[in-house]
Amino acid sequence: MTNISNTFIAKAMAVIFWCLMLGALAYYFQDQIAQKINPNQQVSSNYQNNGQVSVMLKPNNRGHYLVNGTINSKPVTFLLDTGATQISIPAHLAHQLQLSAGPRFTVNTANGQIQVAATTVTSLTIAGIKLGQLAAHLNPGIENNVILLGMNALQQLDLHQQNNTLTLTQINP
Repeated sequence: MTNISNTFIAKAMAVIFWCLMLGALAYYFQDQIAQKINPNQQVSSNYQNNGQVSVMLKPNNRGHYLVNGTINSKPVTFLLDTGATQISIPAHLAHQLQLSAGPRFTVNTANGQIQVAATTVTSLTIAGIKLGQLAAHLNPGIENNVILLGMNALQQLDLHQQNNTLTLTQINP
């Protein structure tokens, strides 16, 4: 009887050990994958003597620039999209970001035409860069939580790409 209990305990301990190992590996690789998807999760600002603020970004493993920031003081992830006219926010984030839906209108997207609702972003930040009162729309076609940062925001920044780094500089801080 003791031999059976010792064998059972040994097997149970082995199962627990491997479960903990797999959990630790999953946790470790989850961070690795997140870093590859968005290498700009924590960016810092460079303040210049003339009062301008710059932020340096690295591309992700697909060559896209993602960066963490805020909308109305709520944390978000932006994808810089020079092909988008306006900021495009997944509609399911409206309540969380304190955005109200305005009139609906049609926009052309890479996937065709879609009906969106107008909204206004009161404040948007990327590290020390601060923008405000920006037209945006709530897009029901975006299923993830990534916000497309369109040209109405990007036109207020100087974009300079060199040596695999994109530098955003606020033109009028």
